[in-house]
Amino acid sequence: ARESDRGRIESQNIAIKIIKNYPILGIGYNCFSICPTNFDEGIISRETPHNTFLFIAAETGLLGLVCFSLLS
Repeated sequence: ARESDRGRIESQNIAIKIIKNYPILGIGYNCFSICPTNFDEGIISRETPHNTFLFIAAETGLLGLVCFSLLS
């Protein structure tokens, strides 16, 4: 379970780094599994964060997150 948790926390940290670097528009829809190599310090992670809000904010930025929140 610890290894699974480590992977999830790592993915969440990558998502937070992406949001800090691209806050308005994110890195692009469906690009999370491609782009993290720029943010993960050499560790290639193909996982997505298990937090829907972090995932949406990383891919579509805070603008996309606001739109998602308004529609849900």
